[in-house]
Amino acid sequence: MKCEECGTEFPCTADARCWCMQKPHDVPLPADAGTGCLCPACLEKRFRQQQGARPVSANWS
Repeated sequence: MKCEECGTEFPCTADARCWCMQKPHDVPLPADAGTGCLCPACLEKRFRQQQGARPVSANWS
């Protein structure tokens, strides 16, 4: 999978076992966000922006 924001290749299983499904889902993405997936780094960045720079997770592997 390629990150929609930065173009980085990252693993995605597109199911309940995917790494992203282990992350909080209570932070909405901006309305202008695309429909593709984000890599762990870009997803963390979006979460921090939405939550006022408060880290969501220390382990994004």
